[in-house]
Amino acid sequence: MSIALSIVILPSRRLRMALAAFGMAGAVAAVALLAWERSRFHFPHTLALICMSAAVAAWLRAARPGNPRQIDISGVGEIRLSVQLSLGSEVPLGDVMELLPGSTVLFR
Repeated sequence: MSIALSIVILPSRRLRMALAAFGMAGAVAAVALLAWERSRFHFPHTLALICMSAAVAAWLRAARPGNPRQIDISGVGEIRLSVQLSLGSEVPLGDVMELLPGSTVLFR
């Protein structure tokens, strides 16, 4: 299989920033529950703990680098997708798939 095009796709920085913002919103909600809204809710400490847990989970996921993926397209239209590039193998692992007619965009 001769490779006509090989692309490495990295996770989005915007998604990681959105996760960090979601974590910040969860932390603000936890502080607001404990500081100002105690009398309005039943079990405010439990709700604040849930909000802070969601915030920490979002921050941990945003701080972790994503798994890059590699797509190889051959000259005859086969697609090979390699999901686990972090294993250190030289040859990309993946399944061979066929392109449907008219399913690609050519850039000239």
